[in-house]
Amino acid sequence: MKKTCRKNWTQREVGYLRRRAPHGDYRNIAHHLGRTLCSVKCKANKLGLVTKRQLTDEQKKYVRANYGKKTALQIAQHIGRTKHCVHQLAIRLGLSKRRPPLCRAFDRKLRRLHQQGLTDPAVAEKLGCERHTVSDHRKKMGLPANTFSQWRRRRVGKKTREQLHKAGLTTLAAVRAKSFRDRARAAGWPEDLRPRAVQILNVLWDRGPMTRRELAEAIGMPWKGSRKSLVSNDAEGSYLAHLIKRGLVVNLGRVRKAGEAGGGRGSSTCVYSLPLWIERNPKEPEHAA
Repeated sequence: MKKTCRKNWTQREVGYLRRRAPHGDYRNIAHHLGRTLCSVKCKANKLGLVTKRQLTDEQKKYVRANYGKKTALQIAQHIGRTKHCVHQLAIRLGLSKRRPPLCRAFDRKLRRLHQQGLTDPAVAEKLGCERHTVSDHRKKMGLPANTFSQWRRRRVGKKTREQLHKAGLTTLAAVRAKSFRDRARAAGWPEDLRPRAVQILNVLWDRGPMTRRELAEAIGMPWKGSRKSLVSNDAEGSYLAHLIKRGLVVNLGRVRKAGEAGGGRGSSTCVYSLPLWIERNPKEPEHAA
């Protein structure tokens, strides 16, 4: 049975977790530290950074009285919780199947808003009910979902333009490029590297010399053979070739594969490592104000 190697937490990682945990963004914390989401949450619990707030009787009473009449967002804002918390409480209280009484006026309003291209959550907000009520009743009326309607496209486009303006960028391609630079900078490597190249450098830094196949398995890329794996759009043709050309990775030469007795073709493989003079200076990514 293969043993699982658990990576111990460093003081730098614990300090970063303590600073970021109050914001509750555990997914970005896990991405920054190169750990799983479960590992980050468990460590936060052990450090006492996560405390579960019990719902009061008044909050439960408010949910009982208003679930199905108001949207989950409105209820969540009133009791100071998240929409997910409201939905989970409704399931425990047996309120998830509750629906407000429907009438012809409700049908006419729903049909009119649907013809305008509004999505189910937007219709529910207009009618003052829960979105699942709108979704279920829309299906009974035989109306299609407005997932790709012009109204939704205009709304998404407006939100995208606002976010780009706030970030000081002009296109989504610039957002993608900035995310790549932030990821490389946070890991302590040159900003112009591709995400897969950053992963390779991180793995070699943490585990030491590795073969091409071991690298592919470590970063989650399928192994298709030595010439068809770790292929990139770089001019060199592969991530390793690009990193070697830039002096970030060195080829230590060929070693005999385990279990190979002869010296024929395929009995050896190359091993790659970081050069001894390599420096790594992890920094937190810059965020636009």
